[in-house]
Amino acid sequence: MAAFTKTDGFERRNRLARAQNKLNPLVIFFILWLASSLLSCGLPGVTPPARVMGLHAFQANGVSLWVESVEISNDLITLRLRAINGNKSPMQLSDATDPMLLRDDVGGEYPSKNEKIEIPARSMTALRVEFAGPLKAGARELTLLTNSKYGNNFYAPAFALAHIPAASWRDAAFAEPLVRRRPLNKSTTMHPNGLSMTLTEVVVEDDEIKVSFLAVNGHKDEVKLAESNDETFMQDEQANRYYLIPPPNNAELRLPARARMSGTLHFAGRLAPSARRLSLHFNARFGGTQDFSNDPKIVIEDLPVGE
Repeated sequence: MAAFTKTDGFERRNRLARAQNKLNPLVIFFILWLASSLLSCGLPGVTPPARVMGLHAFQANGVSLWVESVEISNDLITLRLRAINGNKSPMQLSDATDPMLLRDDVGGEYPSKNEKIEIPARSMTALRVEFAGPLKAGARELTLLTNSKYGNNFYAPAFALAHIPAASWRDAAFAEPLVRRRPLNKSTTMHPNGLSMTLTEVVVEDDEIKVSFLAVNGHKDEVKLAESNDETFMQDEQANRYYLIPPPNNAELRLPARARMSGTLHFAGRLAPSARRLSLHFNARFGGTQDFSNDPKIVIEDLPVGE
C-alpha cells in the first residue's frame, strides 16, 4: 500500500487547481453567450441599451408616424408612437372595423386594443397603443400596419412600418428636445408679379420646422402666399413633405399691395433623420408664374438644415 505524503497531497490539489483554471474561461464564455442570446431573442422584460432607431414612415398627404419605444410583457406588446398630421383634415389610424395591427416575422399577428385612433388636423399626438400578446416564440422583427383593410389617401392612411425589433427598447432620439438652427444667407427670390421673398433662418424642432421670412409685395393688387385650395409646404430630398400650419389670423398669408410682411412660418412634422436639404413651395399646385398672378407660385430650393 502506497504511503500518503504531504507532497502527494499538494500535487493532487495543484492538479485540481490547474483543471479548474482551464474550465473557468469556458464557463465565462458560456455565460456571456447565454446572456447575448437572451438579449437578442426579445424576451419579455429584456431591455437592450437605448439606441437611436429612427423608425418612421411618411405619407404624401403630410402624415408621419414614428416609433418611440416598444415594451414587451407576458401578455402585452405596447408601442409608444408619435403621429404628426400636417393635413388640413383629421386622419384616422385605427377603428373597430380596421384596427391597428402588429405582424411578426414568424407568422404571428397582434391586433390593437385601441379601437379608434384619430389625429386632429395640423397637430402632433403622442400615442400609447396596446396589442394583445404574448409575443410568439422566435419572433425577431415586427411590422406595424394601419388601415390595412380599408386604407385610402384621404382620411385613413395605410402605413406599413417594418423592421421594428421584437424586444423592449426606447429610441434615444426622443430623450432630448430636438433643436437645430441654421441662419441663411438672406438671398432674395423674386416673382414676375413684383413680389420678393427673403428667408433668414430655418429652425428644426421636435415636431415642426420654422422658417423666418420677409415678404415685400411690389404688385398692384393683394397677393395670397398660401391660397386655401392650394398647397404650401416644405419638402426634403426624399420627397417627404411638411405642410404649412396656417396662422389663425391670416390663414392664406394675404399681403396687401405695396406692403411688407415678416414673421415665422410653421410647418408640421418631425424632420426625417437623413434629411440635409429642404425646399419651400408656395401655392405648389395652382399658383401662377405670370406678372399678373395674385396667387404666386414660388419655389425656394437648397435650404440647408442645421446639424
